[in-house]
Amino acid sequence: MDTQGYWKNKLGKYSQEEWSEKPSKFLTEVEEYFPNGGTVLDLGAGLGQDTRYLAKKGWKVIWMDISEFGRDYAMEKAQIENLSNIEYQLADLGETLQLPKNSVEVIYSNLGTQFFSKERTRKLFEEIGEILKPGGILAIAVNSKNDPEIEGLVKIDEDYYENMGGLKKRFFDTESLAEMVEGFDLLLLDNKGGSEKGDMELIRLVGRKI
Repeated sequence: MDTQGYWKNKLGKYSQEEWSEKPSKFLTEVEEYFPNGGTVLDLGAGLGQDTRYLAKKGWKVIWMDISEFGRDYAMEKAQIENLSNIEYQLADLGETLQLPKNSVEVIYSNLGTQFFSKERTRKLFEEIGEILKPGGILAIAVNSKNDPEIEGLVKIDEDYYENMGGLKKRFFDTESLAEMVEGFDLLLLDNKGGSEKGDMELIRLVGRKI
């Protein structure tokens, strides 16, 4: 799969949607759990609408995503809005995260942590736990096992599917997501998340690093 081409096409279509200029529904639901200030790592940040929203609120934000198109789009939008408190890091979340331990107050991801094997997903959450400062907040939303999209995908492993474009995606319920997250006091875990992209069920998790 041409990863850059796939996401250029996908994010290009998303950029034409009205909701792409607004913070995600998930962020507005969970920002109340965030501390008063510091650094947010936005994993799988895409077009950067949540990154910019947080930057406008005074956070230092690290935009992290694999997409060069997403980075360029997010940077252009931030320049127009005179936002200088954003750092951009191109990164494949399927590989080890290159950030110092105990370095950020919040790690946030809206549909960015669900594209990997079970082994890599577990390791990714271990790395997240290391990067967060003690008492730091993890806030993530992932697709549910009840997502109707599954019907059109090819199953390659338990709860892990591939679409016709070659993109692999993992689907969760509250129990399987909780299994991946250790060392956190769970403040929120449910299947009541929704998306501005359409009628779908999302699994939401907010945890505080112990």
